[in-house]
Amino acid sequence: MERNKITDIKKKIMKCMECFNTFPTPKEFKTKFPKVYEKMEKEFDLEYKNLMIELGYDPFKSSDLKNYGNLSEDEVFHLIQKNIKDFVDKYSYVPNKQIYKTLPIPSLPYLKARFDVTYPLLLKKIHYDRINGFKIYRHVPNEVLLKQVKLKVDEYLKAHHKLPNKKAFNQLKIGTVIFYEKRFQKTYSELLKDLGYSLTMKHKPIVYKNYSHEELFELTRREIQKFIDDNKAVPTQFQYRKLSAPSDIYFKRRHHLTYNELLLKLGFEPINSGEKYKYMTDEEVFLKLKREIDTFAKEKNKLPNAEEFQLLDVPSLGYIKKRYNSTYRELVFHLGYKETEFVEGYFGLKKDEIFKKINMAIKLFIKENGKMPTQKQYNRLTTPSSYLIKKLFGLSYRQLLGKLDKDM
Repeated sequence: MERNKITDIKKKIMKCMECFNTFPTPKEFKTKFPKVYEKMEKEFDLEYKNLMIELGYDPFKSSDLKNYGNLSEDEVFHLIQKNIKDFVDKYSYVPNKQIYKTLPIPSLPYLKARFDVTYPLLLKKIHYDRINGFKIYRHVPNEVLLKQVKLKVDEYLKAHHKLPNKKAFNQLKIGTVIFYEKRFQKTYSELLKDLGYSLTMKHKPIVYKNYSHEELFELTRREIQKFIDDNKAVPTQFQYRKLSAPSDIYFKRRHHLTYNELLLKLGFEPINSGEKYKYMTDEEVFLKLKREIDTFAKEKNKLPNAEEFQLLDVPSLGYIKKRYNSTYRELVFHLGYKETEFVEGYFGLKKDEIFKKINMAIKLFIKENGKMPTQKQYNRLTTPSSYLIKKLFGLSYRQLLGKLDKDM
């Protein structure tokens, strides 16, 4: 198919994307541009999904608007490798196909169509074929494994005064809930119970474990009333989490009450989560967001991820999406932050400072290992990835080393 004709169709698809804020389905595209669709099928004998792939998009992951056509094969596989490495570091196993689908990377059907690779071949290409899922713990005896689990859960209890939920357990780097449920043929709750824990502690801090329901509600009512007496206003959900009362998550999971429903039950006026920002101008909202993000970033030396952002005194991601039609990352970039600032230690650094810090990290690696890091070893350092360096500064890993060599 001629390149100019593909470009013409691409422009029309982009118009559809503006209308639907996602990739148009074949039906949506045909409805909006029936003549183009008919011509594309009859004259060029080109299926819609194949056109998407030729344009560089992933038609099998329609909610993702990234154009992978700008990336070479090596860059695509490096992007996947980095995401899977992050997953393995966090959860201690290689994701299966179902979990892979949830990651923010090209879909398996797209990889099959563009590079003719299956999932096992993909894992082999990125050197993760030898770490075969749950086999990390397969040969560890049950009693030894459960002893390690109890040690990790005890550490979590000591730090957070409650049992970990499934998400928190998966971050303990001892395998996932699914692995233990399959291995011991028990639910997560049954496993915790067998380890000697009381399930009433699961979503309730230990300090409240001997309270009755009525006592917990009365304690919560007193704490909120005290806040109102001091501040002349009902606490927001963010402010409530700082009070000496059971968490709003406890009331949500144990009593099926949202924060507003909890306020009503206790006799207080509910909070309109968007009301706080309704009469603020965009400039005032952005100033508030920037203050909160800056406070976090200066303490942690990196930008908050979306989950950390929601723990700040800020509008919800849903409110931001509704008011500004913006994702969290789009908002961050709109506020003037850089992608490298998500990397710990790189907040507020200018381009020259970024390369100077990378230089120091590589020198330290050479000092400890007696050789220059390979690209794979470099991407394990706490530095902007080689993919990010390529994306932001147009430098391959070899070119990056060449640039840094001058100062070494």
